[in-house]
Amino acid sequence: MRIQQSPSPAPPGADRSIGTLWTLTRGESTARCVLLRVHGGLELRVLMDDSPLRAERCGSHRESFALAGRWRDRMMARGWMQMSTKPSA
Repeated sequence: MRIQQSPSPAPPGADRSIGTLWTLTRGESTARCVLLRVHGGLELRVLMDDSPLRAERCGSHRESFALAGRWRDRMMARGWMQMSTKPSA
């Protein structure tokens, strides 16, 4: 069994968002995966309806993208759907 660690508290303004890697929906809920530059490295977070669901520190962008893909695949296997992005006109 794996214990999920919560993100470590950081001073206000210390975390900088690099971007949202994916957004999923299920019913009325929305989950999104964001990559942040934090003191000492990178942190990947899943926010469900803007509340933290899980977070993990990553050593590289490549590791972050791979982990984000695994988290997305697991959620989609549980009924979550990828939000489609429509190109702007």
